[in-house]
Amino acid sequence: MTSLGPGSQEPSVTLFREYLKINTVHPEPDYGSCRSSWRSSLRPPTAATSAR
Repeated sequence: MTSLGPGSQEPSVTLFREYLKINTVHPEPDYGSCRSSWRSSLRPPTAATSAR
């Protein structure tokens, strides 16, 4: 397991936490933001994010 510095976390954890912040509660869920969040997470990593 890789040790991360204080205040940092795995990118997958950060992505999941951001996803959980999206309002998906009925009767007015924000599925558009949910869909765009997942689509952006499916993009290949850029040089800045893959430098780890």
